[in-house]
Amino acid sequence: MTFIDMPTFELGMTDNRSDFIGALLSSQYVQTTGTLYRGKNTNRPMMCCMGVATDRYIRATPGEKWLTGPSDYYSFRYNESSMEPQVQRWLGLDDANPTLWNDTNHLLVGEWQGHSAGGCNDSEDFSFQEIAYLFHHLFTTGQPFSGTKDVVKSNARIFVSSW
Repeated sequence: MTFIDMPTFELGMTDNRSDFIGALLSSQYVQTTGTLYRGKNTNRPMMCCMGVATDRYIRATPGEKWLTGPSDYYSFRYNESSMEPQVQRWLGLDDANPTLWNDTNHLLVGEWQGHSAGGCNDSEDFSFQEIAYLFHHLFTTGQPFSGTKDVVKSNARIFVSSW
């Protein structure tokens, strides 16, 4: 019998996590929504935050590559929208789309409304710099950040200037 090696969460910063956060903070990547990697047919490819994580994993792992098809999208192991288990393990995450932010302005069934990495990227209009701050908070505390959107944006500015 073969067992699947499921990713587990690791607390703290690692070289891979620093590489990922540094990539989000760089001007190397252009942000998009709805897919890991878009723009095969342009000279300016775009990625969502999980696409950046996947790209950093691919660059660090010999033999891995983006897959191309007839559309304008790239995929990794035929996945166009979330992190594969290999990428999760590389980052020490136990979720393909981890919760990064609890919005304390909105209660949902008695709890703060949680927002995933994909939701922060696609629906909440957070920049890569703000998402980098949220991932750093998750990596170093093991918990999503709890606060308002304005507090996230303010804390991210401080974080970026000190990174």
